[in-house]
Formats: sequence, structure tokens, C-alpha cells
Amino acid sequence: MSVDLSSLEEFTLEPDWEKEKPLARENAKADKRYHERKKISKPIRNKKKSVTKRAEILDVTFVPDDNILKIIKEKIKFTGISFTLKEICDSVCSEKNRIKIKLSLKDKKMRFLILKEHNKIFLDVETAIKYLIDNHFHSLFKVIKLRNEKTKNKPSYILKCPVTKTIFPPKSHHNFETLIKQHLVECENRNYDDFVSKLTKSDDTIEIESYMKKGHFINRYILKDDPSLFTDNIEGIELLTEKCTFVKNIKKEKIFVINLSDIGILGEKLIRDIDSILGNKSMMMKQIITSLLISFKKSKFHVHRERVRNQIVISANKKTQASDTNLSAVAAAIVSMLKKQENHHMSKRKLINHNNMSGFTKEKIIKDLRWLVKEGFILELSNGEVMLY
Repeated sequence: MSVDLSSLEEFTLEPDWEKEKPLARENAKADKRYHERKKISKPIRNKKKSVTKRAEILDVTFVPDDNILKIIKEKIKFTGISFTLKEICDSVCSEKNRIKIKLSLKDKKMRFLILKEHNKIFLDVETAIKYLIDNHFHSLFKVIKLRNEKTKNKPSYILKCPVTKTIFPPKSHHNFETLIKQHLVECENRNYDDFVSKLTKSDDTIEIESYMKKGHFINRYILKDDPSLFTDNIEGIELLTEKCTFVKNIKKEKIFVINLSDIGILGEKLIRDIDSILGNKSMMMKQIITSLLISFKKSKFHVHRERVRNQIVISANKKTQASDTNLSAVAAAIVSMLKKQENHHMSKRKLINHNNMSGFTKEKIIKDLRWLVKEGFILELSNGEVMLY
């Protein structure tokens, strides 16, 4: 049978580029217009991710410690010396144990969780349970070896803890995660990923064979407070700790006050919150100054603004207007000397040794000067100056 191919003489399998050019150009233009229309019609989206800030749940107030404030007040009364509010505030802020933090929760339904036995404060149950297991596991649970498991197939390598030298099977082992968590909780360390990353790999034949002979133990954890309660897994430890130990040792408070030096009794989350607030020192100083002012006014101290340095001064003595009629000769001379000075103030040493006071003994001048301070006629400042009110 013969096939006539004469009708295919003009046929070719290769493209005729010259004939295709106009069509290709037309198609290209059409495609370009299509993509431009698509680009325009495509909605513009803001790629910037929205960041949600954590809602503030704490009210934090900084106040001076009552004991240090009592000492300062007694010193001012005993010496008669007046101090500026800034000097007192600087003295309070010089040591952490002189500042108290008053913590309260904005949400009326929330409460601080205080572990009475361990004197620790938390915001949530999860963090409190983690603290108990991480730091007091051996005082809560008794560990017994439940069963020994041996590896039948020889592994190509083993893993070793660089600190305790404890040997673990390869990561592919079915009990690898259980054995690691078991080891961590007994060592009071919960950082799983960090621990696994630091394990050293060993393909030593002798160590592998030794591990196969010894195997590894799966442990049971018995609650010391109630030996009838036990668990064979890590999740059970957390459950038993929460239901038994945590409930017995917890106290709930809405407000509590601690010294700034005792900030370590707070849980991790609370410490982070307090640290962020401590960064705002101007707010802390403002609160302490306000608290100092209120306390001194309640204690009947005289609070006024000093003329020379334009600072608030705290004095134990009430202001009294000096009058020459009820003053001794020495006291009158002291008042007269101060009146002649600019802003009515001068150095105490300069006043005692001044030529105008040469007619009196230094002992008499100092004695009358103290009387004038005590009666509120003049102020003796902490920088060694005296001035009229």
C-alpha cells in the first residue's frame, strides 16, 4: 500500500518566524495591557504587621520605707538642721532597702498568688507550679526506679550529658523525650531544647555496649505529703503539684508591699514587669517626692521654698517673726547681721567669726544661734548656711 505525501510538500515542522512576528507583537501588547489592568485593579494591602501591646495589669507605687523616714524625721528634730526635699529624696533613693513598692492589680477579679512556705509571689498558677518543680522538686517528690529498659538493637551512637555524664539513647529512640524530661526534672532544670543541644555524641563501641547492658530506668514519682499519690510521667508531676502542694501553700492577695531590695521574691513575669517600670526613674522620683511631702506635712513639719536656691526645704521648727524686743543682745546681733546680707543668709562659720560679733564669745554666739533655730527665727541649712525665714 502506497501513501501519497504530495499534499504535504508545503508543510514544515519548524516555525515560520517571519510570519509569526506581527501576531507575536500583538499578543505581547495584549498581555502587557492585561497585566497593567490587573496591577491597577489589585487592592493595595498594608504589609506592616500590627503589633498589639500587652495590656498593663499592674498599679505600681514607690514610697519611702517607714523606718528610714522615721530616722530622718528624728534627725531633723534633734539637730534642728533643715534639709531640702531633694537631699532627703536622694538619701532615700541611695539604697534599695529604703524604698518600698506597693503593687496592686487593676482587674478586681485577679489576685496575686503568694506561696507562703517559700515567700514567692506570682501572677498565674502555671508560673507558680513551674517554680515549685524547678526549685523544690526533691522536697515534694520521692523518686523510685519503676522498671529497667534495655535496647535490643545496637545503636550507631549514644548521647552524653557533658555535666553529669549521664548516657542517653539516640534521638530516634521511642523513649528519648521521656528520658530527657525525667533527667531534667530530677536535676531541677526545665530547659529541654537547650539541654538537648548541648548533649555530646559518642560512637565509642565500649560505651555503646555498656549502655546496652545497663539500659535505662523509667522512674515513678511519689508525693511525699501523701504517698498514696504517684505518677509515672512528667505531666503527672505538674498535676499532682497543682492539686495537692500548690493548693495547701497558696495565699491570694489583691495588694501587697515589699522593699525594692526584696524584688527577688517575685516570679519571673512580675520581675520583668517591675524592671520595665524601674526604667522610668522620673516617675519613681515623682512618686517618692509626693509621698515625702505628704508624710512631712502630716507630721507637722514646716515645708517652704528657700529663696536662694529656690528649693523646697523641710524644717522641724515653725516659722517665727524675729523681734528685737524679745531677743537677747547676742540674738539681736545675729538677726541684725543676717538682715544686712543679700537674701538674708550667710555662712554659719562666717557669722560666728565676723568682726561685728567680736564683742561676744563664740560659745555664747553658738548657744543663741541654736536657740534662734529652735524657736523658728532662723533656718540652719545642711550646707552650713544660716538664714532668716
